[in-house]
Amino acid sequence: MGRAALLLLLTLAACTPYRPAIRTDIPLVWGLRWEADSRPDSAELAGLQALGARHLLIELGVAATTDGLPVLMLPDASAWQALGRCLADSGWRVSLALYTSPTRPLFRQPVSPDRWLDHLGQELTERLLPQLEGLPLERLVLGLDWRPLEPYDRPWQRLTDRLRRELATRWNQPIALTYGADARRLGRVSIWASFDEIGFIYPPQESRPPTELRRQHRQADSLCAAWGKPLFVAQANLIGPRKAEQLETRLSFWSDSLPHRGLTLNTIYPRSIWRDSTTWFGVATDSLFRLRAAQLLQTQMRPE
Repeated sequence: MGRAALLLLLTLAACTPYRPAIRTDIPLVWGLRWEADSRPDSAELAGLQALGARHLLIELGVAATTDGLPVLMLPDASAWQALGRCLADSGWRVSLALYTSPTRPLFRQPVSPDRWLDHLGQELTERLLPQLEGLPLERLVLGLDWRPLEPYDRPWQRLTDRLRRELATRWNQPIALTYGADARRLGRVSIWASFDEIGFIYPPQESRPPTELRRQHRQADSLCAAWGKPLFVAQANLIGPRKAEQLETRLSFWSDSLPHRGLTLNTIYPRSIWRDSTTWFGVATDSLFRLRAAQLLQTQMRPE
């Protein structure tokens, strides 16, 4: 090869964008945010199933009482029964995640973490879990970026021990318990001994340098290896007009040996001031994103 041809190849290589390898074996999870008056949308679920989706994550809101204690914003029993009918015999799996919206602060007034988490355990065991019997439950994500509660190992351990005892009486298979830390703060969270998986959420940023994602993914790799636990991503937070590209980067920079249990795609917000179904959080009309997600889902369903 002549010197001119070599220089041309080097120049072309330098100008070609670097595309890291995508892990196509990471399960894709579709999010669904429920408010107290929500009902399952059978048409939406059928559309997702047509794409190849088989795993839902339902986000449930947590508000605060006047005493500063947590209260779950739950749909009534008929909504859960309708969901069970929609999912019956269809191969769906369900995860649940607890979130606090910006308009519902975690603490309305000072309350001890011990008391707050003990009351959350009461809400979960007495109000939520009885509604879920019969659903193909796979995991509970106990909070998304609840920073004020992250330093308190012992109250978290009491909560997860209580939930494991209760879950064992209602489901024949183990239900994973997870927490969703902010990806930028993953190394500062020390409560993982209480959980079955290392969990995090991506911050909603439209453009992120690949070097930042590579660093965060390698940190998650190391953390999972240190704790001997798998990873679950509770929110991908794909925003803006380039969601398909963002999806691919969130599936990249992972070691092949990491047991990655799932990446939750954009939550479907039935009613929210944050929703813009054309270009922002919503994905209903983003055909390119849905096409790419469908391709990845079909790859996962393909027999070996």
